[in-house]
Amino acid sequence: MPLTIKDFQKIQQLFGNEFESRMFKIFAYIDKSQFQLKTEFEDKIKHLPTKEEFYNREDQIMGELKSIREELEMLGYRVSQHSDQISALESLHPHGKHLPA
Repeated sequence: MPLTIKDFQKIQQLFGNEFESRMFKIFAYIDKSQFQLKTEFEDKIKHLPTKEEFYNREDQIMGELKSIREELEMLGYRVSQHSDQISALESLHPHGKHLPA
């Protein structure tokens, strides 16, 4: 349960101005720490692309991937065709030699 204003007032009565001085120092330290964390965080993420830059690059990469897949499909067909042609030639020329006529 968080401290209430009455709790702070009672603590201040017990410790006097010393409590207020210490609380001010604590809050100042917290503010300074938050600023430092924010600054460090911004320094670490400043090299990252914006959302728009990221998605533009992602679209470009996906386009390249699509064209690669299409090329592989075409090459697969050509390899299959060449395999058939090689098989036909090997049946005509077993062991890589011409049959005597």
